[in-house]
Amino acid sequence: MMPLLLLLTGAPALALSPETAAMTEKDSHAIRMETEPADGTVGITLIGNASHRVTVEYELEVSGSSRTRHRGKSTLAAGERGVLSRVMLSTGDGNWCARLEVRQSDGVTYQERAGPCA
Repeated sequence: MMPLLLLLTGAPALALSPETAAMTEKDSHAIRMETEPADGTVGITLIGNASHRVTVEYELEVSGSSRTRHRGKSTLAAGERGVLSRVMLSTGDGNWCARLEVRQSDGVTYQERAGPCA
């Protein structure tokens, strides 16, 4: 895979590896999803941690033995980490799926998926 080039005005081009480029993209994400599978359950926590002040709208859908959806909108302050939502769900046989969709006021949109069905 070819490295990506980052062009900075008045500075020489800087080559980024695909891993670094992916990390830089992830850094622009104001919300991330943490999962905690346990015996017959899964805990999902949405963590807000923005590098700049940004308003986020998010939708979390988690399915296992049942299904739950949670939507929210929040304005995150720069550099302040906090929990936006927590969900605990029974998985029965251990098969579960979590899907997070996020829209940020700065135009960044993304999805995260987790679980055996992801």
